[in-house]
Amino acid sequence: YTKWRIQTKQWYQRRVRGEESDTNRLLKEQLNRMRKDVRVIIIVGYAHDIIFVLKAANKLGMTNGHFAFLTQEFIQAEFNKKDIELMQSIQGVLDFEPLLNKLDRGYISFSERVREVVKRQGYPQTGKDVANLVAAQMYDAVFLYAKAVEEAVSQGMSIDDGGGLVKLMSEMEWTGKSGEIRIDDVGDRLGNVQIMNIQSGEFRQVGTWWMSKKNQLQLALDQYNETQIIWPGNPGSPPVACGRQYELCQTYSD
Repeated sequence: YTKWRIQTKQWYQRRVRGEESDTNRLLKEQLNRMRKDVRVIIIVGYAHDIIFVLKAANKLGMTNGHFAFLTQEFIQAEFNKKDIELMQSIQGVLDFEPLLNKLDRGYISFSERVREVVKRQGYPQTGKDVANLVAAQMYDAVFLYAKAVEEAVSQGMSIDDGGGLVKLMSEMEWTGKSGEIRIDDVGDRLGNVQIMNIQSGEFRQVGTWWMSKKNQLQLALDQYNETQIIWPGNPGSPPVACGRQYELCQTYSD
């Protein structure tokens, strides 16, 4: 059974992600169009999807110092540092992840409870000491909904009134399992974000975007400065800003 699963996975990867696959061909076409018009590329997806895109970009010469790649919660990926192509492809990526102190006693306790439930229910285990960030976010989402329902009942409102529940959630503030949380007037979460830079296969925090405090929206590079951020291709300086309509750049360089 295990051998069959491995063979099936290898066939799937060749069919869907191989050099001659339609997926790879379409991705290359898209990247070739993008390299003529943009300098900053944002990739949102699972870790294996992000790696797939970054490797394709590397093969097209886009890790030459002229482009910046931004990802979301890529930090949860695990890299094979012996894979030279992979290391070249991910070098200099900027990753954005919710700011969370995983050494906090409360989060450690939460992680222990999550592991107990996972083991009891027979779910696959990661073997990591702390719970996945998604588990903390889901916990906070349910907590937020429960608080809104509790408030609705206390005010005699219908819990089927979605708009009313969102209104009750607005301006709520607390420290949840996934960090500091503030809900704005349209029901979106405003949390703090840590900016991580991949350097030699390691994630290094180079900045923080503070959003959880009222009247305080600040992007800070913490104790680091701009010259310590590694960009793809190690150019020594950030990629040229070309403007929203690319009006400041006339061409691109190989």
